[in-house]
Amino acid sequence: MKAFRNALFVIGAGIGGAIVATAAQAIDNSSIGKPEFREHKATYGLVYRLPKDVTDILDNKIYPPLREKLISLGLADVARTFNLQHVTVMHLHNADPSTPATTDKSASPPRNPWTFLREPMIWFAFAFFFFSTFGFGALQNFAPPLLRELFGLSLAASTSALSIYLLGGSAGLVLGGFLAKPGNQHERYVMFAFSTGAVFALLLAFLPMPIWLVLPTMALMGFGVGIAGPSRDLLVRAATKARLGEGAYGRVYGMVYSGLDVGLALAPVAFGMLLDRHLHSMVFIGVAVTMACAIVAALALAREVGERHTG
Repeated sequence: MKAFRNALFVIGAGIGGAIVATAAQAIDNSSIGKPEFREHKATYGLVYRLPKDVTDILDNKIYPPLREKLISLGLADVARTFNLQHVTVMHLHNADPSTPATTDKSASPPRNPWTFLREPMIWFAFAFFFFSTFGFGALQNFAPPLLRELFGLSLAASTSALSIYLLGGSAGLVLGGFLAKPGNQHERYVMFAFSTGAVFALLLAFLPMPIWLVLPTMALMGFGVGIAGPSRDLLVRAATKARLGEGAYGRVYGMVYSGLDVGLALAPVAFGMLLDRHLHSMVFIGVAVTMACAIVAALALAREVGERHTG
């Protein structure tokens, strides 16, 4: 099998070396059409070490589209196979014409497109979006009457406080956009932002502030929460890419962003019951608690990204 040996020698020279079993005669193809040839099976394994430049191409050029294609076919588990791009198998199969049909029968059936919901990162991201807007829903609906009851603000001043909170949030978004860059540890910005917002919410709940200090406090709380906005989105994007691939952005974002609507829908019901019982301070305490829950969800989401990169 000089021709086969020469071919393997060329392959070995290109990939760094190979160990093969060869015979000292030319390839004889005359038996391919005979029935007994179908009983013959032979498998050759190649053991090799690739040069660094070839490895870089496999890791950076081959693996990303390969993983995305596998995920789009519903093969997320296969896509997460360790060292997938380096798996090489040479198999000389028999000439049995029934092989394709047998292979088709043994192939796994198409997977349910909703299997991505089994990923924990989906529910961490959903909880993150839910809690980040649950507290905002309380302020959006009840901030003016809360501030009037707790601090004696006029109707104009209490409604202006909500507007100032929103303006502070807009300014925080601008700053958060400069801070949040791909590759950064976005959970740290989220932790800082929501921790700041939670502190100001607790101040409003427990301190008998003078009227002139209420509006700046609302502005600072909004500013702190606003910083988290861009980091929140990039964190979900990074987790999606790490666990499911870029082809899953649409499904993931559609699912987790529904947490925003659910949070805004349930907040008036939950916090409205506190107002009915005249527990006005508890509303701000509840806002602080929801921000703490958002931090926990963000850290869990960031851990999903870290496990993928270290796994």
